[in-house]
Amino acid sequence: MLEDSKSPTAEYSGMVAVPGGRRKAVILVASGIDTFSKINYDQARKIVQNAGIPIYIIGTAGLFVKKFGDYLDPGQGSSIRGIPIDRMTFLQADNTLKTFAKETGGAYYPYTFEGELPNVLGSINALLRSQYSLGFKPDDVRDGKSHKILVRVDVDGDGQTDEKTYVVKSREIYNAPKPEPVSGSSKSGTKQ
Repeated sequence: MLEDSKSPTAEYSGMVAVPGGRRKAVILVASGIDTFSKINYDQARKIVQNAGIPIYIIGTAGLFVKKFGDYLDPGQGSSIRGIPIDRMTFLQADNTLKTFAKETGGAYYPYTFEGELPNVLGSINALLRSQYSLGFKPDDVRDGKSHKILVRVDVDGDGQTDEKTYVVKSREIYNAPKPEPVSGSSKSGTKQ
């Protein structure tokens, strides 16, 4: 959603549009509970898939669930200011954050105690410093569909992939743009 704009929505370019040749990453600290979004889950998922930027997420809801989870309704019972707060809400939030991290090639770190934060930040730092960047150029695919991306590593050149030796994290999906509309076509169906 765009504030003070004639158009209610626009294509989001986000971090991809930031100038500079350095690698980019997002570190998100969030509970994952949607309290006031102007876009829905599918739209947000499409944005993170298309951005091509890994998201490293620190999930903050674990402490609350650990302390108060037994007091929450099992599902869609209570709400605070119209926002459902129950065990199912926290499970959905956790799954949303896991999905965003996985589909962007990032990682998800749920934490329950404050003492875990230095280890979580150290893990993110190590991941950011020990990664390679691979390019992907999808010819001229314009079918508007999602295509699965599969990265395999053959370290020693023997023709066998070495998944047990190296962990490969990459974005899993490429969303091809929709085809360009054909201009000059007749809508009446008559041939000339």
